Amino acid sequence: MKKSYRVLAISIAILVQSSGRMADAPATVSYESKLTGWDFGAGVTASYTFGDAPIKSAQLDSGNVLRIDEDSSARVGFILEVHYLLNDIADAKKKEDLKSLPRVGRSDTPVRIKANSRTPHFTSGPMFTVELGENIVKTVGLGWVFALQRYDITIEGNNTYFTPLRPAFNIGLSVIVDPKVKTLADEFKPNMALPAGTAIRFKEEARLGIALVCSTRF
Repeated sequence: MKKSYRVLAISIAILVQSSGRMADAPATVSYESKLTGWDFGAGVTASYTFGDAPIKSAQLDSGNVLRIDEDSSARVGFILEVHYLLNDIADAKKKEDLKSLPRVGRSDTPVRIKANSRTPHFTSGPMFTVELGENIVKTVGLGWVFALQRYDITIEGNNTYFTPLRPAFNIGLSVIVDPKVKTLADEFKPNMALPAGTAIRFKEEARLGIALVCSTRF
């Protein structure tokens, strides 16, 4: 009987010791970053359309010579853009950020601390743009966007969240397509002599161009 009690006591001691070790074991810390993925913005663009300058208007002068009023191939406009940011914060950077935070332990109350703005996170990704114009859509484009993200850190118990601060600013470069560039019809050339009373005809064609995009996210 004494032997049975001794075995039971030893078993209980082992169980208590194991429970203490489990309680002392550090909890697993999880990281969730919201600095990548889809996002959208609005801003301005400076673009240039390749080829001959678009035509604003054309008329015959007193000598029946065709004169044209050219529009500029370069312009500034308003754009909407959608992009996908690819580069997340490196694990080493996440741990470095956490070292500067106070020890908060396990808590159900969020502790929000803004990261050091002197070391923002650099990221980039593909971008789709729509330039707004008189006919709603002036150009569409596809390019690459670059962003320096400031972010804050939220700790909730053992969970850590990295969230971008708003507003955020981006700069990008894209190849654009202008589907409706106004030009003279094929049978007409600038400065050509025409019979009196000739009706001047135009056509619209698609042209490629390049655009510098500056946008912000709210």
